[in-house]
Amino acid sequence: MSDFKSNHPYIARMVVAGELEVSQDRYKEAEAYFSKDFKFYGPGGITLDSNGLANYFVSLRHAFPDLTIRREVAFGEGVYLAARTVFNGTFTNTFTQSPVGPLEPHGKTIEWEVMNIFRFDDEGLIAEDYVQTDGNAFLEKLQPSNP
Repeated sequence: MSDFKSNHPYIARMVVAGELEVSQDRYKEAEAYFSKDFKFYGPGGITLDSNGLANYFVSLRHAFPDLTIRREVAFGEGVYLAARTVFNGTFTNTFTQSPVGPLEPHGKTIEWEVMNIFRFDDEGLIAEDYVQTDGNAFLEKLQPSNP
């Protein structure tokens, strides 16, 4: 699928925040893009604050040291942005915060996608992130027998 990003004023902020979140050495910079009251709402009723999301990304970067993120489609209206986000990485270390608990690595490169809806506050900071993903497909890719 070709990339599409609208000219919405918050698109660039969302892209940079995502890239910084997955960066081992620049994660702290990402905090400047998030509201102090930030909330993450994930599949299955998961709710995290900024510290909880930061811990999740620490676990994700540990499990996938070469992790990359791409915002392939992004568009918005007012304070809301929607994005198709693609993650890619080689599963080389234990993933302690997988959807089913700790999983041991299989050494293969996998790719998975999520759909995000972001809400920005009056200062242009990310206040909320609503995420949906195909959890079954993600778990299949985490299994040693994945193709």
